[in-house]
Amino acid sequence: MKILFVMALVVFQSAQAFGSESTPSRDLSWSDLREASGDGLELALRQSITMSSATRSMTFATGAVFELENEIPLDGISVVLFEMRAKNCTDPSAEQSDMDLILPDGSDTGRDRRVGVTLQAGCLLSFFAETTDYMSVSVFSSR
Repeated sequence: MKILFVMALVVFQSAQAFGSESTPSRDLSWSDLREASGDGLELALRQSITMSSATRSMTFATGAVFELENEIPLDGISVVLFEMRAKNCTDPSAEQSDMDLILPDGSDTGRDRRVGVTLQAGCLLSFFAETTDYMSVSVFSSR
């Protein structure tokens, strides 16, 4: 009887340990970014983004982890600015890029939900999302 109890305890603890290690990722809307980062979750890119300056380009791969630095409503133009810094910056001296428009993967096709993206020094990506898209899917997931 003791052996059955010990075996059941080992199986239970193994299942608990396995379940706690695998936190599923969840696609985030732009409105979810502040809460997810405040909860200590990592914000990972769901799609790669390549930014180009006059002299070179820089790619942020799918899965790259970012920190939300600022969320700033730009009321005069009905846009919300999200400043996101790459945690593992490969080129902190990267030049500022022009604005590119990207469509978050999984966006509904009912209207154009592209967001503007610029690169600043220190691997700071600035995302400009229209306020009407605030609740739509972003380019980030939590893990």
